[in-house]
Amino acid sequence: MSDPRALLQKADKNINAGTGMFKMFVDLEGKYEEAVTWCTEAANELYTREQFIESGNAFEKAANIYIGKLDRGLDAAPLLVEASETYVNDPEGGPDAIRCLNAAIEIFRKKDLSRAAKHMESMASVYQKQLNNPQKAMECYEQAATWQEKKSNAQITANNIWLKAADIAVNERNYEKAIKIFEKVGKGYIGHKNMRFSVKGYLFNAGICHLAEGGLTAVNNALEDYSRCDSGIGGFATQKEYQLLMHLSAASEDNSTAAFRAAVEQYKFLLNNWQMDVLNEVESKLEAAIKDKRFLDNLSGFE
Repeated sequence: MSDPRALLQKADKNINAGTGMFKMFVDLEGKYEEAVTWCTEAANELYTREQFIESGNAFEKAANIYIGKLDRGLDAAPLLVEASETYVNDPEGGPDAIRCLNAAIEIFRKKDLSRAAKHMESMASVYQKQLNNPQKAMECYEQAATWQEKKSNAQITANNIWLKAADIAVNERNYEKAIKIFEKVGKGYIGHKNMRFSVKGYLFNAGICHLAEGGLTAVNNALEDYSRCDSGIGGFATQKEYQLLMHLSAASEDNSTAAFRAAVEQYKFLLNNWQMDVLNEVESKLEAAIKDKRFLDNLSGFE
C-alpha cells in the first residue's frame, strides 16, 4: 500500500525541478508527467481511505500541473471532474466540487460543448442535492439544456434537462417559469414521431401551472392555444387531461369549490403527487377568495 503523503512529496520535488540553475538540463515535461502520475496515485489511495477532501486536493494538484506547467487544459479537465466527484462524498465538499466543475466546464466549452453541458448538469445536481440552492440548480439546468440544443440530434436530451429545471420551478412555486418550459417541450414534440405520445402530459402540466398562477383569462387562452397547436385525431382537446382542465377552469370561474373538488376526484387517476399538491393549493386559494367575497358582500349590506 502506497503512502499518499510520500507520493505527494515526490510530486512536489518534480514540480520544483523546473527551478534553479540546472533546470535546462532536466527533462521537465517528463518530470511533470511523473508528478501527475504520483498525484493521481495519491488521490486514489486517499479515496480508498475515505479521506475525500484530501483526495480531491490531490486530483486538483494533478490538474493544476497540466494547466500551469504543461499547458494542457484538455488533459486537466477530466482530473478536475474527478476532483469534483470526490469532493461531493464529503458533507462539506460541495463548494469545492462546484469550483472544480466550473473550471472543467470553462475548458470543455471551448472544445466540446456537449461535455460542458453534461458537467453543467452535474453542477446543477450538486447545487440541488448538497448545497440546497434550487435557484442556482435551475439556472445550471437551463444552461446545460441550452448548450445541448446547439448539438444536432440532441433535442430529447436537452428537453430532459429542461424538465429538471421545470420540476424545480414547480417546487419553488415559480409557475411562470414552469409554464414556459412545459409548453416549450410539449409543443416541440407535437411533430415528433417517437415523442408525440408525451405532448398531452406536458401541456397538462402547463395547464395546471396556469391554474396555480390564478389568471382565468390566461388559463382559457392557454387551453385554446393547446387545442389549436395540437389539433386533429388524438389532439389535446380529445384528451381527458383537457377535459379536467376545462372543468377546473369553469369551477374557478363559478367560484365553486364543490365543483372543483368533484372534478379532481373524478379525474384523480390522471394526477401525480405534485399535480395533486398544486391543485389542492389552487382549491385553498379559491376557497379563501370565496370567503373574502362573502365578507365584503356582508360588509356592503351594512352600508
